[in-house]
Amino acid sequence: MFVAAGFAIAEPQEITIPRIDRPVGLADFEGMQPRFELAGKLTAIQDFVQSNPKDGAAPTQKTIVYMAYDDLNLYIVFVSFDTNPERIATSMSRREGFDEDEDWVEVYLDTFNDQRRAYCLSMNALGVQWDSRYSETSGRSGDFEGHQPSFDVLWYSDGKLTDQGYITSMTIPFRSIRFPSKDIQSWRILFGRSIPRNNEYISWPHKSQSIQGFLTQSSLITGLENVSPGKNLQFIPYTTFRSFRFLQTDTDPPGFIKDAGDAAVGLDAKFVLKDSFVFDLAANPDFSQVESDEPQVTVNQRFEVFFREKRPFFLENAQYFETPLNLVFTRRIADPQFGGRFTGKHGSNTIGFLYTNDEAPGKTVPEHSPLFGNDAHFAIVRLNRDILSQSSVGVLFTSRLFEGNDNQVAGADFRFRLSDNWQASGQAVRSWNDSPTEGSQKGTAYLGQLRRTGRKFELDLIYEDISPDFVTTTGFIPRVNYRNVDASTHYYFRPEGDVLIAWGPELKAVESWDYDGTRLDSFIEPAIFVELQRRTIARLKYFDYQQRLRPLDFPVLNENVDFSTPGWGAEFQTSYWKWGTFELSYERGKDINFTPPAGESPFAGERTFFSTEMILRPLQRLQMKNSYLFSALRSDQDEIFTDHILSVRANYQFTRTFSLRIILQYEDTSTNPALTDLEDRRNLNADVLFTYQLNPWTALYVGYNGNRQNLDLIRDGGNSQIVRTRGSLINDANQFFMKFSYLFRL
Repeated sequence: MFVAAGFAIAEPQEITIPRIDRPVGLADFEGMQPRFELAGKLTAIQDFVQSNPKDGAAPTQKTIVYMAYDDLNLYIVFVSFDTNPERIATSMSRREGFDEDEDWVEVYLDTFNDQRRAYCLSMNALGVQWDSRYSETSGRSGDFEGHQPSFDVLWYSDGKLTDQGYITSMTIPFRSIRFPSKDIQSWRILFGRSIPRNNEYISWPHKSQSIQGFLTQSSLITGLENVSPGKNLQFIPYTTFRSFRFLQTDTDPPGFIKDAGDAAVGLDAKFVLKDSFVFDLAANPDFSQVESDEPQVTVNQRFEVFFREKRPFFLENAQYFETPLNLVFTRRIADPQFGGRFTGKHGSNTIGFLYTNDEAPGKTVPEHSPLFGNDAHFAIVRLNRDILSQSSVGVLFTSRLFEGNDNQVAGADFRFRLSDNWQASGQAVRSWNDSPTEGSQKGTAYLGQLRRTGRKFELDLIYEDISPDFVTTTGFIPRVNYRNVDASTHYYFRPEGDVLIAWGPELKAVESWDYDGTRLDSFIEPAIFVELQRRTIARLKYFDYQQRLRPLDFPVLNENVDFSTPGWGAEFQTSYWKWGTFELSYERGKDINFTPPAGESPFAGERTFFSTEMILRPLQRLQMKNSYLFSALRSDQDEIFTDHILSVRANYQFTRTFSLRIILQYEDTSTNPALTDLEDRRNLNADVLFTYQLNPWTALYVGYNGNRQNLDLIRDGGNSQIVRTRGSLINDANQFFMKFSYLFRL
């Protein structure tokens, strides 16, 4: 044992990886064991231990990992035995398309041996890849538990089912990952395997749920000598072609815009400096997103709804810019034409710099405006230093400049690991904002968090303080002028039986006030949680939400008005069947109508919310994700609104590289004009995409997107206006597109 930062840490285990004179792959493991000529030449690891459901117990299935390396690659082969191979759940899906309810294996590679960040490479039983950048000190908790799944690495995998289980192999080129420029490398590693039908996760070395984090429990690996990424230059040229027609509603007069042939070319370039730093340059990049947003309820929302970033340029290395407060929300950059990013780590220091322009602000103003045709400019600087054990301090600066509409935010943050279970973090920032309409504003924002993790007891306390004049045009802070205390906790009893895995109480509570000391919100939600075998989870909850609306929020109010909106809800999910998962959520209670008719005050009604999702794998190559969301609000006399969202997403994988994806989404919002100013809205969207993808950067996309709404374009002489109808849907947008990109690696 040794002591760091005031608490004890177990001495790490250590393994040595041998150098080999030839590649190692799936063909070398016929019969679930290495060929005779490889005997004694590979490191074999097999003492896996359960983390879940029985922390520290022996696994129900045997796993052996074999490792070796040569001058160019690291080789890892998982031999995953199974006494019931017919129950292995797997699918031939697109890259990063398999689900948690499938059988999979993974490896964490901490190449800087800092116990803070690692590459996470995962495969399902057929070798379908999923990779991410993992951080023990992720800027915001709850985001895939520290994973950045949008991060991509060029590596090679394969997998197959056998009559004894399955075998999967990884080939990881050294030039695909960053590590120190040294003759002798010292990394950390952790292997994991998921057996979902048993709610089982096993690892080597043992990753105890009683200790926070993965990497503090990882093993040291030695034997890697005289390896280097070498010179690593990447050029990714692309070309796109599209034909489109859409109804533009924000112009005067509105009307259809179309183009029979719109082509573009661009280039993304990556330069790796001294093995550790990366400079990315995008010249006329394609910043459109191929992935679609997940369906969300957006009607009757008081504050802005969050949608995740989907565009590859902004997703790569996004963790370098994360802080406890969400001050870097790149969806604010709508139409950039060029950009650059510099990221990397040297010793205990990490750096991130991002710069782009944005043509959107100059396109959305009238042509007679002096701002027409001008660009906004975004710059973000992030510096972070590792200190003590699993702790860090950092600074962040963001800037958006647009012809006198300027915004800057600067501040510092910290994250301290207090013990094996406790962690504290915080951030303090100041904003400076200038605009012709609002003048000059200076504001502050603070966040402090104390978090305990453990196998049975967890606690999360957050204090957030956003001043009335705080403004960030690069971040996502949907509300200002409040002080907020947020607490959530649970205690789980773990009988670890054949049916019942865990159960226990949960509690969430929130209290908030404005800067004048006026109470704003009070929220409490007790719940009971139950976990059963086969990833079956149930939760029953009661909630009581007290809200105070002020004339500041709704000018139609003459005084503060208090609302009490209690209710209850239930959640259920299961992976009982190997061919899919099922999720269900239901809530019933009071809610506020934030969209009353013009001139009228908000009022309370009866709210009903229901959602369900089914992920089906009827064929090994076919995956379907079907979801339905229903939201309704009713007064004592009549319906205020009802909102239905139905989404069907299907992906058929012809080969490992070639797939067809179809998305159909329909939304129907029906309203009562006497009780709300929401409009009746019906929208049908169809998305068809053929993909041929050799790796994350070499791909051909051919797709079509069509949209129909209940709109009508009324023309009266030289004037036009758009109105909502109760009649048929018109085709207000459609697009055919092709995109081809290719990775050149020098």
